[in-house]
Amino acid sequence: MLLKKNILYILIISFFLLHLIYLNTPFVNLEWVYKIGTDYFINLNPNDLSKYFSNQANPITYSFFSSFLVYVFGENFISYRLLALLGGTIILLCFVKYRSPFLILMIGLNPLIWVYSGRAYSELFSVGLMILAIEIEKKAYFRGLIGVISASVKYHSILFLGPYWAFKWLETLFEKKKFEINNQYLKSSIVLVFGFLFFLFLYFYVFDIWIIPDKWKDDLALFIPDLFNNFFSYGFYLSALFCITAPYFLFNSKLKSHLIAISISIPLAILNQDNGEMNFGSLDQLIGSELILLIKIIGFWNFILCSELFLKNKENRILCLTILIFILLLSTTRPAQRYLIYIIPFWALMIHQSRIHIHVFYKWGYIFALLIVNIFVTLYQVSNAKASENIIFWAKENNLSINTNVIYPHVGYASNHSWNSDLVVRLHKDINDQIIYESPVSVLNYEIRKYIVVKETKN
Repeated sequence: MLLKKNILYILIISFFLLHLIYLNTPFVNLEWVYKIGTDYFINLNPNDLSKYFSNQANPITYSFFSSFLVYVFGENFISYRLLALLGGTIILLCFVKYRSPFLILMIGLNPLIWVYSGRAYSELFSVGLMILAIEIEKKAYFRGLIGVISASVKYHSILFLGPYWAFKWLETLFEKKKFEINNQYLKSSIVLVFGFLFFLFLYFYVFDIWIIPDKWKDDLALFIPDLFNNFFSYGFYLSALFCITAPYFLFNSKLKSHLIAISISIPLAILNQDNGEMNFGSLDQLIGSELILLIKIIGFWNFILCSELFLKNKENRILCLTILIFILLLSTTRPAQRYLIYIIPFWALMIHQSRIHIHVFYKWGYIFALLIVNIFVTLYQVSNAKASENIIFWAKENNLSINTNVIYPHVGYASNHSWNSDLVVRLHKDINDQIIYESPVSVLNYEIRKYIVVKETKN
């Protein structure tokens, strides 16, 4: 038993150290916005605050905490990303008590958990605190306070914690068959609700922003007509990440369950539209549209059968209900695959607690496949960021102003950026364009894409 526990800690330490190897590389995909937020707390420059809220709907709380790390460790890429890595590490530490190396690997090597543990985004830090709040026992008020901090970093956690603690409270009422006010889950919920409201009013008082900046309220408004489409997107994506359960259901589910699941999945997959960020990122161009359609069909079929199994299991029922409500709430607005980070650790836990029999060859083949995907995605991310930064350095060395439209999400407010420049960064050359500079994105010397700087020809 002690040996197994030591193995778990070795895996978690490896998770932390392997991320540290590449954390000090250039930003990618709007990480620079969180840096600007951090700069505001260090320099108190109102222009930084304006830039942050112009480019980010999330609260500036992550940047506030990040500013302490920048103050201690200096201004480098690691300082801005360390909180996300800490969040990912906290998640794994919270699951040590289940004493399963496979569970730790299934969570830690999940591509979304792995990728966002190495990015200066708020999700992982919020999720780490949220899971810590759930796992803390017999300290209701402290647990609620941790939940408030989690929700202040990213609002999504209150959409999970609220229903979960409410269900846990109702469960104790049914078990004891009497109404109980002095209940730890009710106390935690009260602290969570009132603490979160206090944060929102404080946020409004300090930044004059009610929940999110006005600029983003239309983009993030509720849109009920897309509810089923978005719910399908979350469902297929989640279960595609956990395709490991598919062989079990293929041979152990009833024919009726198969027919119902597949008859729902096929038409929804054909009609499904990506209304936000429900894609596979850098893998999209390698997978192809036909395989993506197949992934959607099998993924949602797997999701339905998983949900059926989890709901029948008393140990998983409340967790599964919470997840379904959470996905339903998320589906009313613009969907993004990274929000599944709030669900992935619990979905893996339910697979573990359901004791689904998985052949050892398939189990470790799945872990190996996740490892390969993460190596590719990590190398691609680093190469993409460096290629973007190379263009900026080249332009600065040559005293050139350029339109960085294509690489703008990575480099952000480059000092030599100009929307009106005739030097434009592109992925493809038009017939009359003159190529000035090239910056390839390669993985293990294999070129995936190439950024080119072209001089536009004016007609």
